[in-house]
Parts: sequence; structure tokens; C-alpha cells
Amino acid sequence: MTLQSLRKSAEYIIVLLLLPVLAFLVQFLFARWSSPLYSDNFDFDQSIFYVIGRAWHDGHLPYLTAWDSKGPIIFLANMLGYCIEPNIRGVFWLQCINFLLVLWAAWLCLRRVTTVAKTMVCVLLFSAAYIIISSGGNQVGDYTLALSVFTVFCTYRWSVALQQGGVVSHPARYAFFYGLFFAACLLSRLTNAMVLSTSIMVIVLVLVWHRRWQNLLNNAIAFLLGFACCFLPFALYFYSNDVFAEMWYAMFSYNLEYALHSHPVAFEQIGVPVVYMLFYFICLLAVPIWVLAEIVVERKGKVILWVWLAITLPVLVWLSKSYANANYVISYLPVLFVPVLQLMDKAMNNGAEKEIGRTIRRWALASIVLIVIGGFANYVRVFRSYGQEGLPLQEAQRQMAALIPNNATMVAYNCMPSVYIYNQKLPACRFFVCQDWAIENGASLREKVRNDYEETMAEWVMVSDIDHCAVRDILMHRYRIVKVDKVNDLMLMKRLK
Repeated sequence: MTLQSLRKSAEYIIVLLLLPVLAFLVQFLFARWSSPLYSDNFDFDQSIFYVIGRAWHDGHLPYLTAWDSKGPIIFLANMLGYCIEPNIRGVFWLQCINFLLVLWAAWLCLRRVTTVAKTMVCVLLFSAAYIIISSGGNQVGDYTLALSVFTVFCTYRWSVALQQGGVVSHPARYAFFYGLFFAACLLSRLTNAMVLSTSIMVIVLVLVWHRRWQNLLNNAIAFLLGFACCFLPFALYFYSNDVFAEMWYAMFSYNLEYALHSHPVAFEQIGVPVVYMLFYFICLLAVPIWVLAEIVVERKGKVILWVWLAITLPVLVWLSKSYANANYVISYLPVLFVPVLQLMDKAMNNGAEKEIGRTIRRWALASIVLIVIGGFANYVRVFRSYGQEGLPLQEAQRQMAALIPNNATMVAYNCMPSVYIYNQKLPACRFFVCQDWAIENGASLREKVRNDYEETMAEWVMVSDIDHCAVRDILMHRYRIVKVDKVNDLMLMKRLK
């Protein structure tokens, strides 16, 4: 057996055995919401997605019978998980499969540009960085992450060709993947496409500057084809069920209103130490670290540096001015491969590179690795405590909901979505969670919520903070009070005959 065949066999073992084990361990140990390792820790957003996914599985269409301001991909994922196993463990197995596909996509792309050893380092670093921002798993960015890997590598290959050979033209087949991913972001959460959007702007500017009009047209057509391949199946499905307008309102119109009327605060004002920016945003911050190291060594900037700086800096500015939820960065994680690959190639080059240059690059690479390791160690230290402050209220709501007869319909107003999971019930109203918060961030929703509660008569309603809820008059007119929990500001009400 030759050395080459041995290396090929070793790579097959890694791809077919070690990567599946890695994908399983990442989800088993850190997917707090669905992992069999943990119990009774139903995080807020993931529970919403699961409830809608389960309702979809049972024949109740998203947006029409269960509403949330996300695109349908996350609900489809949870519905498929429920098909695997009719509980949250089904979602866990789907998460394992999804993350394995992400790792395979990363391996496939990385092996086209580097060695097995460097690919393995990148995959392990990527997995650790993912854990830091996974926020318990089953997040919106998870199920489009594989597409994000492909799009980042397409842009990376173009930027390398632009740097090394001055090849300005951008392959139209790359734009097809951009269209696929952009549609997937629109169908999940549009902000997932921030890096893609800045990448496209940079590519368009370069093509316009060099007057590559035909290449620009070819890319535009390919992008639209990719977009259509992903978007049209969902659009046709919901249109055929007379739900397209509601889907569009939830995933785009409402979120546009939310963006215009909400008032984000700076990262340091929301009670999160600024040092956490290093942990959460390292996949993007690694680019300025790499650029700075290259400028110090070369005494000048290269095209590839300015390309990636222009791609990442606007996204970093937006993140720092937004609510800065860690899981927002999941879709941007593949950017981490770019500076790591570039720094590894030159830091390990014992040929043409001067020793001082290799040393500076090694320090830059080491700083990125240490930040990822530090963030990972911190996450391991604290992740079990996430969401613990809400457990007493969650238990109080669970106990109150347990008073509702098994065969009765119910809805919880301003309560935690986990109450539906604990009590194995589907909501009787389509606006079934964080109703007043959603109204506060999108005034057009008020009328929809009120109409829903006027037209849909659930037999039981559990409501939190009834004195300030948007449907107080409707509830007080149509329901009688059965139980009050003054400590937790909860009220259980039964419909009048």
C-alpha cells in the first residue's frame, strides 16, 4: 500500500467516522434545548419554533394557525424533526444531521485549497466557534449554515484569483449559490444575509469599475436562478394554501416595521461585557487581525485584504449597534476560514517568507485561536446557567396550565411557549406567544391580534400581566377568572358559556 493510498484511507476515516462523531458530540453536549443530556430547559425561541413545527406536522399551517415573525425554513426543520421522533428529541437528531452536513460542506471546500491537517484544524476551530454562539441549538441560522459555507468559499476563491492573477471576472456559478443562500435567508431571517450582501456589493463594484458588463449580467441571471430554485417552492406551497400574504407579512413586512420602530442599544448597554464581543464576533474580528498582521509585514495592503475588510467591517458595525444576540452570527461563521487559511499558509511557509513575517503571522493566528479557546472555555463554564432565571416563572405557568382539562383548547397570552410543550397542547389562537412584545415592535400587528382573539374562542386562557395586555377588554368580557397567582402576575380564565 502506497503512502498516497494510506493518506486517502485516513481521510475517508475522518470524513465518514470522525466528522459524524464530532457533529454528534457538539449537539449532544451543547444543544441544551433538545439534547437528551438535559431536561426541562425549554429556551424561549426554540420552543416557539418547535410548537409551530409540531402544529405544521399535525396539519396546521404556519402563519395561518400559528404565527411568528420568521420565515418558514426554521418551522420546516422542526416539523421534519417531529417526523423523526414525535418530541423534541426528533429535533435533536435533525440538528446532528444538519451539523454533519455543515462539516462535510466545510471539509469539501477546504480540501480544494489546503491540506488534510490544515482542514482538520479549521474544522475543529469552526466547531468551537460555533459552540460559543449556538445559544442552546435549534437556531434560525443553523439550517442555512451549509449554504453559507459554500457562498463564503465562492467569494474566497474569487478574491484569491483576483489577488494572485488579477482575474476580475466572477464565475456565474458562484452567483447561483449566492441566490440560493439569499433566498434561504429571506425564508428564515434576512439579517443572516448581511455578509453575503456586503460580498455582493464588493463584487459588483469591482466588476463595474473594470467594466465587465457581460460578466455582471451573467452573474445577475445566475443569482436570480438560484434565488428562484429556493424561494419558488415555498412561495407556491403557501400561495396554493392562500397563506402567501401572511408569510410575506411575517418574514418581511413586519420585520421591516420592527427594524424601523425598534430602538436598539449599544452592545455595552445591554448588560453584556464588551469582551464578549471578542468571543461572539471572532469569525468577523479575525479579518481585521489578519489584515493588520499583513500590513505590518508587507508594509502595504493587498487587494484580498481590502476585499475582506470591506465585506466584514459593515457587518461588525451593524452588530455592535444592534441587540447583538450571539446566535445572529451563526450564518457568518464560515468567514473565520478566510483569515485562518491565509495566516496558516504563510505562517507555516519556511521558503520565501522571512522569519519576522512568519513570527508576526503566527502571533496573529495564535491570538485568533486563543480567543476561540477562551470563548469556548467561558461557554462551557456558564452555559448550563443560561435561562435558569426564568425557571421559577416557567414552573408556575406549567402548574397553572396543568389545571386545564386535557381535552380542552387553550392559549397562553404573554407567557412562555414552553407551557405548550409541557402540557402537550397546541395553541388555539395563531398569536400564541409574546403577543404584547410583538405589538410593541410592530403596531400593525395590534389589529391582527385583537381580531384573532375576538374570532377564535379558546376554552381556556392563561394570561400574564393582564392589566396591560392589548386584549384585556376582550378577555374580561368573554371569560371568567378561575385562578390568580399574584406572585407571578398570572391569571387563568375560562370562557363564559
